[in-house]
Amino acid sequence: MRIRRLDLVKFGPFTDQRLDLGQGEQGLHLVFGLNEAGKSALLRAIHGVLFGIPHQSRDAFLHKPNTLRVGATLENQNGATLAYVRRKGRSKTILNPTAGDAPFGDDVLSPFLAGIDNKTFDRVYGIDHQQLEEGGKELQRLRGLAGESLLAAGMGITDLSGVLGGLDAEAKDLFERRKNSKSEIQKARREHDEWRKRRGEAEVSVHRWQTLHRTLRGKQEHQQATVKQLEELRFERERLKLLHRVLSFVGKRAKLQEDLDQLSDVTVLPAEYSVKNRDQHQEALREAERVGERARRELEGDDGLRGQIAAINVPEVLLEQERNIDLLTKQLGAYHGFCKDLPKRVAEQ
Repeated sequence: MRIRRLDLVKFGPFTDQRLDLGQGEQGLHLVFGLNEAGKSALLRAIHGVLFGIPHQSRDAFLHKPNTLRVGATLENQNGATLAYVRRKGRSKTILNPTAGDAPFGDDVLSPFLAGIDNKTFDRVYGIDHQQLEEGGKELQRLRGLAGESLLAAGMGITDLSGVLGGLDAEAKDLFERRKNSKSEIQKARREHDEWRKRRGEAEVSVHRWQTLHRTLRGKQEHQQATVKQLEELRFERERLKLLHRVLSFVGKRAKLQEDLDQLSDVTVLPAEYSVKNRDQHQEALREAERVGERARRELEGDDGLRGQIAAINVPEVLLEQERNIDLLTKQLGAYHGFCKDLPKRVAEQ
């Protein structure tokens, strides 16, 4: 069986990542990367897509457990291929992406696995760093000829005892100088501890990440609402500015209308009224003012009409007969009318 392609849809630190393993004539691919790049997660993804994602998965820190997905395209020794997606679950976890993720049967992988189960795969093909380290410790613990022989055969070393002795001496020399703060191993230990501390400070739990994500989303929504409110306030400010400018003209118009109302009794001159007519009327007005001034002087003063009237001495007898004089004055009009009508009345007789 060959893995032609591996689709890391949602798994561990990966999202929609694809590894094309179908190239090359030898069928051997080397995957390398820095620490924490995801190499171990990739190995667990291969195990998961072949035998199922564990219920308690350590790769559900970025994506929710029920959304974990890994896809693959397999090819068996007969050249037949199978493309599918494995979801996390207890049953019907092998999905057909070309049929709307309808589930395949549980035995759909049998022609490709050739009888290999998950334990055999882990022991033969899926050895990770932790398993290698534990195996080495176990061989070292056995010691004796059997343990040394297995270790020597696995490492291709003939004089294993000499090599181990040299390594023990070197380790003893290094660790005996542990109190020396300037030694290389102490420097490396301090750097290692510092980086472990930084890694611990940088790590964020799933709950903490979700809380921060919700907080960030709330802040973004608040920012959008604030921006919208700011735009509305800017629009209102421009509207008020426009009203302020209009109101200034309204005030001027009201003042002009008030002045116009005060001139309602002024005679409106005709359109053909010329400057010459205006000059003539202004000259006539000035002449009338001069005549009025002369009349005022004639009326006022000791020699004026008022003075002459004041100098007239009216006898008291006439003043006492004021009512009779008024009555005779009124009857005088009737008398004149009678005299005027007398010839007509005589003729009628």
